[in-house]
Amino acid sequence: MLINADFNQRATVAAQDYDWVASPQLGVERVRLDRVGGEQARATSIVRYSAGASFA
Repeated sequence: MLINADFNQRATVAAQDYDWVASPQLGVERVRLDRVGGEQARATSIVRYSAGASFA
């Protein structure tokens, strides 16, 4: 997924267009903005936490 792979260019994503995806950690969701690579990758995400949730 490449929304903005060139960090020298400005990019915007409207909040109503976010596609929140549950993470493996309970109560944590993310919107992936950019990912280059496999399991170990460069990734940029917006993350939201439910009350009391945490991520190691």
